[in-house]
Amino acid sequence: MPPCNHSCLARRSTIGRMVAVLYLTSLTGWSLFPSQAACDPCTAFGSGISWGTVTINQLREASAICASGRDHQILWIHNDGDGQNLFALSTNGAHLATFDLNQIASDVEAMASGPGPEPGINYLYVGDVGGSGNPGDTRASFVILRLPEPFVDPAWATNPRSLTADGVERFTLSYPAGQFDAETLMVDPLTGDVFVVTKQPGSARWYRVNLNGLTNGAASTMEFVSAVAFGVASDGGISADGSQIVLRREDFAMLWKRCEAESIASALARSGFSIPVIGPPTEPNGEGIALRADGSGYLTISEGNDPKLYFFPSQCPTPPSFTLLPLDQSA
Repeated sequence: MPPCNHSCLARRSTIGRMVAVLYLTSLTGWSLFPSQAACDPCTAFGSGISWGTVTINQLREASAICASGRDHQILWIHNDGDGQNLFALSTNGAHLATFDLNQIASDVEAMASGPGPEPGINYLYVGDVGGSGNPGDTRASFVILRLPEPFVDPAWATNPRSLTADGVERFTLSYPAGQFDAETLMVDPLTGDVFVVTKQPGSARWYRVNLNGLTNGAASTMEFVSAVAFGVASDGGISADGSQIVLRREDFAMLWKRCEAESIASALARSGFSIPVIGPPTEPNGEGIALRADGSGYLTISEGNDPKLYFFPSQCPTPPSFTLLPLDQSA
């Protein structure tokens, strides 16, 4: 074989780099080219496992639950109705703290966790979005509260704190037409858009607003996004990477897969997939559902005294990942 000149060496070097990249892609699941296969939904979840019981005297109607964006060990929950408190829990149900929002509320039914106006800060969103507390009631306008997610220490389980929430902002929002009852609030981690989903037989209507350009106390009108064939929605969420959207009611839940760079409306235009919940009588009035921020699965909770937290583990395979960072080597 004749000796290689500079041009030949460059070609061999390029081929070597391509082989190395192809080898790495086979190991890690990375792709050199976009593929629709990367958007194929993975909807396999195991049966619910009890992770603990929530024994907070003040908590009687757990209407919604969301996972912390600051600490995977923390969950947030609140009572249905006109209460002003948020409760911080550990994932085994232990009470860690109670935060007083110090805001007048009519019918708090939903909450969510996600980005806000300040980069790098996670926010909690609390939805006073219900029909004012009476069955069948609806409203044309409602209130969303937003606050930077407070620090909570899991060690507080031995001595739960009672604190006042700081930085609470209040926004008055209206539907573009009609009036509704709602129990679902979500925040898109990719855009910061806030979604309210109505609760009614046969259909869930999605409305969108972005609060980041509004000042505290401002009023705005939401934008209609889509209507989904899902009746009596009581809670929902969007995963921390934006790829999964869930809705639940007492005895049923669905998941929609969202592709890369896809809007929420486009994702909802496809059929959803049924995912398990506990349902009655074990969960006598199951309303809450929260996707864990680490992608490991989701949690549910019911109204009633001393409700249990149930965890549904994801059974989807995950791609291999580096446990040690690669280092340059010379030979």
